[in-house]
Amino acid sequence: MVQRFVAVAAAALATGLVGSGPALGADLTTEEDFQELYMAYLSAEGYKPEVNGEGDVKFKKEGLTYYITNNSPDAEFFQIVLPDIY
Repeated sequence: MVQRFVAVAAAALATGLVGSGPALGADLTTEEDFQELYMAYLSAEGYKPEVNGEGDVKFKKEGLTYYITNNSPDAEFFQIVLPDIY
C-alpha cells in the first residue's frame, strides 16, 4: 500500500507541478524556489509540509513521514523518500 501511495504521489506531484502554478521552467532556479513550489502544492492538497534542517520538504501521510529531496541539477527531477521502512 505504501509503494502504491508513493507511485500515486509522484504522479500527482509531477502532474500538479506541471499543470498548476508556476511552470517548471519559470524562474525556478534556487532550492528555495522548489521548496516553495512543493510546499504550495502539498498545502493545497491538505498536507502540512515543512522544510527540515537539510532543506528537504517533509510531510506526513497516514502516520508516516515522507521527504521530498531535490539533489539533482535537473529541474524536473525530485525524489519522494520514505525512510526506515522494512
